[in-house]
Amino acid sequence: MSTLKCLGCGRDTNTAVCDWIDHDDHQPRRCWAAADYENNVWVKGCGYDALPECFDKTFATKQIGQTLIKSREEILESFKEFMD
Repeated sequence: MSTLKCLGCGRDTNTAVCDWIDHDDHQPRRCWAAADYENNVWVKGCGYDALPECFDKTFATKQIGQTLIKSREEILESFKEFMD
């Protein structure tokens, strides 16, 4: 997942939890999870409370509170939990 700067709030987000694909310039205007580097966790993004119906809130919700930097094993475990 690539890191992008959300134009809506100015925080970093990633392609899995923002609306980058909806725009020709591929710059997100809303994010559902954003990086909080001060606390090293994911937090609610600027668009979290207004998620479109086509987006499953489960993944964004599971990101919130998670550590930003994870080991490969932690990343794989997160995806396994999400898929279960």
